[in-house]
Amino acid sequence: MTGFSRYRIGVLGDDLTGVNAVVTEAAELGMRCIVTDAKEDGVPERVDVWGIDLASRDSGSKQSQALVRAGIGRMRDWGADHLLLKIDSRGRGDPMALVAAAATEARPVIVSGAAPSNLPHGAVLIEEANPYLAASQIASCYSTGQTLWVGGVGLMTVLLWASITDRMPLGAVVGSYQPNIAPQVEAMRGLGALVLQLNEHRLAARLGSAWSACRPVVIETMPAATSPGATADADAAFRQCAALLAPHLMDRAFGLILTGGHTANVVLRALDVRRLDLVGRSVIDGAPLLRAALPALSKGLIVTKPGHFGGPDALVRIAMHVQLRAAMG
Repeated sequence: MTGFSRYRIGVLGDDLTGVNAVVTEAAELGMRCIVTDAKEDGVPERVDVWGIDLASRDSGSKQSQALVRAGIGRMRDWGADHLLLKIDSRGRGDPMALVAAAATEARPVIVSGAAPSNLPHGAVLIEEANPYLAASQIASCYSTGQTLWVGGVGLMTVLLWASITDRMPLGAVVGSYQPNIAPQVEAMRGLGALVLQLNEHRLAARLGSAWSACRPVVIETMPAATSPGATADADAAFRQCAALLAPHLMDRAFGLILTGGHTANVVLRALDVRRLDLVGRSVIDGAPLLRAALPALSKGLIVTKPGHFGGPDALVRIAMHVQLRAAMG
């Protein structure tokens, strides 16, 4: 079973497109969202996420800071559990001045690729531009109430993922070894995943222990792609993965990511899956959310990802999205 507590999340930004980009992450997960300008009266009802466009990028420093403080006050009156301040990725509009103003109202946790020279007193800096690659650090700072989260696109998803109280087990089978795959697997380690190889000692026991603890598992098949009979060797490895995973997938909720088209084909056939139902849009390009049309596996969510698709955060993004979709029901 998985658990997710719906929070009220307030998003502030200095322009409309930035606010929309952050709020959209929640909307795509089925949360109820609205965006207003700073002059809209009242507070919304029956909404999970409220974005306010402060339109402050071209305002003077004092006016911008006053707008941020007023925005935080309105979000608090609304009962926001989380506050996000979207900062411009190109540093326009003096974002640190906005953070400094916000620091008088809440403790800022800043997710940024570079340490600002004027870090506000009491602020926490997570020096990583991509929130998905800083998920463990963000989760360690996670709390509701007096924290203002400062960053860009992706931060909303990571915070929602951090709020899941009971994550379902999730496995990934990596059968493609394009140059982009190694950073993706390394990013999964950063998320706390156990990375296994098929030839290692006590493989089944280690897999079972991690699965029972709902720790993400990545299985690297390491096919000898250039050797004679490589395809047959790889297929045998993929079938071995299916046999290892099968006892943990039957009649329970799970997430399964299959990287590489041939990998997905062989693993799913070995699991006796002949039909997949599309249940959601692609998490990243070419990686749709699927469900097996097989009663014993129907509680699971499956994603197939082309091996050469995606940047370093691709597997992390997919893993988070799958667990969030399961938790939200």
